[in-house]
Amino acid sequence: MNLPSFFLSSIMKKILLFLAMLASYNVYSQAVMLFPEYEQGTVLLRNNQRVNAKLNYDATNKQMMYQDNGKNMILTNIESVANVRIGTRQFQPLKESFCEVVSIGNKVLLIDWWIENIHVGYKGAYGQVSQVRSHSVQLYSISGHSHEVANTVSDMDVYKQKNRNVYYFYEKNKQRKFKDKKSLLKLFPKHQEQIQQWTDELNTDFSKAEDVILLMKQVFLLE
Repeated sequence: MNLPSFFLSSIMKKILLFLAMLASYNVYSQAVMLFPEYEQGTVLLRNNQRVNAKLNYDATNKQMMYQDNGKNMILTNIESVANVRIGTRQFQPLKESFCEVVSIGNKVLLIDWWIENIHVGYKGAYGQVSQVRSHSVQLYSISGHSHEVANTVSDMDVYKQKNRNVYYFYEKNKQRKFKDKKSLLKLFPKHQEQIQQWTDELNTDFSKAEDVILLMKQVFLLE
């Protein structure tokens, strides 16, 4: 029996919607949140209205999140937001996402967080990581930059966090951007030797925001 085309079209739409929901769930289930838990914070709107809420930042999908009646929601209409405070930390809109604002002396460093969970394999009974699923005890732990999460009782997926932060600052009202040593040195052609020395002495890892902040405390003193 041949089904009407409009009926098939309706079925296809439902299938596509279901797949989209699954994809969305998978993305958010592996999203890296900047804070371990949702924390009390404040959203300051450009009309000076303040909204208090429990907030967190999704550093994988670059979205400000808030809780509404126990549901995790995405903060939209970014153009109407002046800044966001989560605990003692401040964020401001930049393009279609948010950057963390870090004051260093009379300068400001903006951190555009981008952290991904990269699947590297499955944890076996003796702790080894393989590309084949094996039976193991359900475990959840976070240690350094390793994130292990059990999706089922018998499966252990192992992830490594990959950090791709981008950093911004302003010099003479111009926005400057860097993500690694090479791009930072290009911004200071007259001080490359000095900055190179500092990165060596401090053993700067540009994927670690705390390392970059420590380095920029020196760099911002340059004339």
